[in-house]
Amino acid sequence: MCSSDLPAGYNLVWSDEFNGAVGSAPNPANWTYDTGAGGWGNNELENYTTSTNNSVIVSDPNANDGKALAIIAIDTQPGNSNYGAVGRYTSARLLSSGLQSFQYGYMEARIQMPFGDGIWPAFWMLGTNIGAVGWPACGEMDIMENIGNSADQLLNHGSLHAPNWNPTATTGLPSGALYHNAYHTFGLLWQANQVQFYVDGNLYETHTAAECAGAGGTYEFNTPFFFLLNLAVGGSWPGSPDAGTSFPQTMLVDYVRVYQASAGTPVPTPTPVVSSTWRVNAGGPQYTDSQGNVWSADTNYSGGTVGTNTNTTTGTPDPTLYQTERYGNPFTYTFNVPPGSYQVTLKLSENYWTAAGDRIFDVSINGTQVLTNLDLYSEVGESKADDKVFNNIQPSGGTITIQFGPASVDNANVNAIQIIPMPSTPTFTPTWTSSATATRTPTLTSTRTPTATWTSSPTATRTPTLSPTLTKTSTLSPTPTSIPPTLTATSTVTGTPTHLATATLTTTFTATQTPVNSATLTPTAGAVHTATSTLSATPSWTGTATLAPPSLTPTRTPVFTPSPTGSATPTLTLTAAPSLTKTPTLLPTQTPRPSFTATFTLTATATWTATVTATPTISDTFSPTPSATVGVELSRPIPYPNPVSGPGPIRVRVDLRNPQALLTMKVYTIAFRKVEEETFQNVPAGPNDFPLSLKTPWGMDLANGLYYIEVEIASRGETAKLLILR
Repeated sequence: MCSSDLPAGYNLVWSDEFNGAVGSAPNPANWTYDTGAGGWGNNELENYTTSTNNSVIVSDPNANDGKALAIIAIDTQPGNSNYGAVGRYTSARLLSSGLQSFQYGYMEARIQMPFGDGIWPAFWMLGTNIGAVGWPACGEMDIMENIGNSADQLLNHGSLHAPNWNPTATTGLPSGALYHNAYHTFGLLWQANQVQFYVDGNLYETHTAAECAGAGGTYEFNTPFFFLLNLAVGGSWPGSPDAGTSFPQTMLVDYVRVYQASAGTPVPTPTPVVSSTWRVNAGGPQYTDSQGNVWSADTNYSGGTVGTNTNTTTGTPDPTLYQTERYGNPFTYTFNVPPGSYQVTLKLSENYWTAAGDRIFDVSINGTQVLTNLDLYSEVGESKADDKVFNNIQPSGGTITIQFGPASVDNANVNAIQIIPMPSTPTFTPTWTSSATATRTPTLTSTRTPTATWTSSPTATRTPTLSPTLTKTSTLSPTPTSIPPTLTATSTVTGTPTHLATATLTTTFTATQTPVNSATLTPTAGAVHTATSTLSATPSWTGTATLAPPSLTPTRTPVFTPSPTGSATPTLTLTAAPSLTKTPTLLPTQTPRPSFTATFTLTATATWTATVTATPTISDTFSPTPSATVGVELSRPIPYPNPVSGPGPIRVRVDLRNPQALLTMKVYTIAFRKVEEETFQNVPAGPNDFPLSLKTPWGMDLANGLYYIEVEIASRGETAKLLILR
């Protein structure tokens, strides 16, 4: 929505077009100033002034009427490398408090952002009762907010802040355009019990009083509010400028306008978007994945908070989708879909906690619980994609509603959501090809070539000589992954020699393989392991011959028909070429008898080599222990108890490698507003427990919600999350 396509009945009731004389200050009937330094609750570095050096009407051909308000941040110490000096920069913070305030309507400003590390422009609103109730009880609506660094130049942040409730979302521009390259409109459609955020007329965020109540918050957005326009420098959220930040920095405002409904005009109800395909980048901007699918900026949610990380999630071709998330306890996404059956994919990863049990939550779809006590770290570890797919999901009342939570530990979270029509099951006519395949394990080739020479005489001495050659080749498939301790192969060969005499030879061959090294094989990634075994073979030969007349001297080669049997596991090659001579002897004076029997014993040695390639499964488990180690000056702070269910103080455990003259502990809201600061002097090395009161500087207990604890020493800082649930 923008001013050109407002709902019927909405009319312009107030505006500042910033079209005064070039070089003049903003209209004093509309704007006053906050002045001074001191951090403004966020450790900001600027000194706000009323000077036209910092806020002035300028000529701008890109503005609608050729003029715009310029809010200018100036570096008063160029060349000084201390970029974090408080008061070094001057700027302006304009507010309409006491002059112009409104309750409900469509609020819109056309703004061109500045950019750079440490630069923080904003267009926002505060409740007019702030002087009586303080912040956050007055309520805050951030319509445009950006922190200027290279990653954030793609994003606009829209947020609400109230006691125990801080919903926020971001949105990007088409094709990844940067906000500072042109003017864009930033709008807020504010109705009773509902607030909606727009950029260039596109709705990207909606929040309601019912959502606030469901999250345990206090809805503070049904009373009058006033406007603020400011350009901050530095602070806990954007950090300080650096050598790459140019000055002066300028935020250009073409206009600020307010449209309200005439008396009796129905409150407009946005037309819901209905689609059979939804892809949402939770907590993040529009993104095009590796398959060319476009994931919209975060939308259609109720509750929760945006989280970001710089981890590279494994197990996915699109790790960028896992660098933003929405988290909370609970929060929901609702999608309008036409009738049909749908496949819902939840893209999940654990990019914050580092141990099992740190985050446990349930997930329901249309009121049916589909995940119970989900612990992402326990399932896959840190920074690994753990996508969940649910098939045949039917809409309820035209919607698919996904609730993340309740969480029994910490918060529920999600990185991205995809809803697509249920893929159809393909039908096809199979084509069958018939073939006969015989597999032998092992494939055994046996060759026996004995040579028998017979000499016959009336007083015969029979000396048959056998010189067999034995070749064994055994092949196994597939390649085994281990070597058995023993292997037994048995083959039997029978044959009948071609001879005038009748001769029958029977061979029985038994082989036993024993590995040389029977120690347990421990596979190593990428290694090739070789084990060598020795085969001892003891065949037994039995020959029977019926002799022809004594004068006959035949020489024949028997024909053998092999009938191999065997079993083996590794890939084996056996080559044995024993040579043996069989010499049965008859007494010289003995009359040739019609038959004889000779028995032989053969011992053969062969080497079998088995090659095993092993790919081990590597388990990498890391359990952090909060202790000071070499090279680490400051451990991550550990607040306890966490969550906090009672009044403060609590304790915060911090390990130091070296003694510190000064340690500072600060507490921030999720909007990076500092609410508590404690300092400790002459802190010893090793583990230290510090008290934290959980009270604001004016003595009020911190409200329920999620906070950040930042611990700083001279050389570095560390942060932790703290949840208050009283």
